[in-house]
Amino acid sequence: MRPGEPVADEPRTTDSAEPAADEVPFRSFVDRFERGDRLEAVQFLVEAVDEPRGPLTDLFGVCYDGWLAALEPVIGGSCLDVSPGPGRHLALVSELADEVYALESDDASRRLLSARTDRSNVVPVAGDPSNPPFTAGSFETILSTRPSTPGEVRARAGRQYELLDEGGTLVSVVDGWPRTAGLTARVGLDRQRSAAAASPAPTAVLRSTPARYVSTLESAGFDEVNLLAVLTIGGRFEGAAWVDDAAALAWLTRPLETGPVPARLVRGGGSLASRLGILERSFPVYVAVCQKSSRADTPVESARGRVGLTHSSSSSVVRRGSNRAIVLEVEDGAVTGVQKLPNDPRNAHFNERTVSVLEALRRADDPVTETLPDVTAFDSRLGPTLVEPPIRGTPIAETVDRRTLRSDPEAFGRVLETGLEWVRAFQTAYAGAPRTRSPVDARRELTVEQLAFSPPEPPGPLRLATVPHHGDYHPGNLVVEGGSVERVIDWEYAALEGNPVADPGFYALKLAEYAFGDFERGVEAAFLEPSEHAAIVSDRLADHCERVEIPPSTFSYYLGAALVGQVRIYFEHDSPWQYHNTPREKVAKLEFLYDRLDGIRARLRRSMDETGPADAAGEGRRVSVGR
Repeated sequence: MRPGEPVADEPRTTDSAEPAADEVPFRSFVDRFERGDRLEAVQFLVEAVDEPRGPLTDLFGVCYDGWLAALEPVIGGSCLDVSPGPGRHLALVSELADEVYALESDDASRRLLSARTDRSNVVPVAGDPSNPPFTAGSFETILSTRPSTPGEVRARAGRQYELLDEGGTLVSVVDGWPRTAGLTARVGLDRQRSAAAASPAPTAVLRSTPARYVSTLESAGFDEVNLLAVLTIGGRFEGAAWVDDAAALAWLTRPLETGPVPARLVRGGGSLASRLGILERSFPVYVAVCQKSSRADTPVESARGRVGLTHSSSSSVVRRGSNRAIVLEVEDGAVTGVQKLPNDPRNAHFNERTVSVLEALRRADDPVTETLPDVTAFDSRLGPTLVEPPIRGTPIAETVDRRTLRSDPEAFGRVLETGLEWVRAFQTAYAGAPRTRSPVDARRELTVEQLAFSPPEPPGPLRLATVPHHGDYHPGNLVVEGGSVERVIDWEYAALEGNPVADPGFYALKLAEYAFGDFERGVEAAFLEPSEHAAIVSDRLADHCERVEIPPSTFSYYLGAALVGQVRIYFEHDSPWQYHNTPREKVAKLEFLYDRLDGIRARLRRSMDETGPADAAGEGRRVSVGR
């Protein structure tokens, strides 16, 4: 039987990825998506479930499949994707493989697999993952991306070995003992395990260790088995490193920010496990990369060697990024090199944008170019991969914690002013001639048609220069050392012809959101309330407007410009983010912001009236990007 030819009357099985939402809304979503009403289907799901971010992440959050991008060298040829669920990683796999047979037992998920791709090399197939309906030697790659229990691994490994051609590779995600035992669910690290799974048989827990998995897979016939230890939060990928690389594993758990789980808990647990010598055996999930031997006369380089997660004597760690999988080379506890791979072929434009914008900006004869990252790129099957040297310094967001920013308005003001100072220096080097926007044109600049957002028109024409902008300028991307800006990193949303309010406005908004823990609370506390924070923000922004000659009303109107730019990029480049909740959350922030535009504008105007001319220290870096 050839690949793609299902066996007649194959058994139905529930052994597949769970639907991303309740069954009825999920199937209704699939019906709409299948008809081609993709944005309408997403909006239906947003309105049909209580917490849409989780289901939409399960469906479209490709950043959580970033580890697959790092394994790009071993995925290819004819590929069997076992239990792919709704196919979140399908675009990535189909770009790497010549043909993909997506074996999925759930009918709605299989329909979604067909609907979400126009690639002719993808063939959805019904069947049992434990006994795929194909002949021996059909595949060069087999993927099993849903975490498997020790029992499932034992039951399937022999059949998977048989289905692989000589020299083929199995990539299989398996449960570690903390997940099998239900420990990750109890401490909030895994939202996908039910309470019933919290009390497994002791033998299952004992079999969920790296050594036992290696033994099981070698017993099935695989000649080489290497394991990646995978750190997950809420059941989703955060980072990975080879299980036998102790230095990389220790580094992986050290800097983690875990969201709902206190960072000190994970760091402390990782440190304790490392001291006890059990860290490599204590991860919630592993990825087994298994190779079937080749014929004696055609030797094949090992899968471990092809993956290339090591360089020289360095250790390597894969970390999740929004649009890229980030491979960090680590030596003696420090990062010595960085690679950023597209985590989906549709996200390759982020790296292309970074390279083209930075190449153009470096041509300026100005000291500010020294703060731009030194980025090069090489081609991969997923698109350009960025290579960056290590950067000295620390993101300014990590130099002061949010509690300090909340309790100390002066510290908040210093961080804000550091960001504004760099923007002024940057815009001085690149500002073009101002031009006038009519009220209609100004409103059009801030409109997101796909999500039906448009602000009110300004009361009159607005005059602004065109300048390059970073597009995602926030305290996490501003790296400082010794009190000075060392680098501004992550230019994936940048543009050479942008709005001069986009970067300073976004920086102020993100700083407020970081300090107060929530966008809406940050806007109220830092822009509107009769508080010391709001007084400092309005004074700093009024001073900035004075220095760059932008009227406060114009600055206020374009305050959310960077959010608009990010959302537009998702739609203009067919990014998978367009179907996620992220752009909808950004538009909700814009609606909140523009509902309060009059209050923000009035406060900034009052501060501008009370502010005298810019002091002499700022005159040397004055730039006119308005009027």
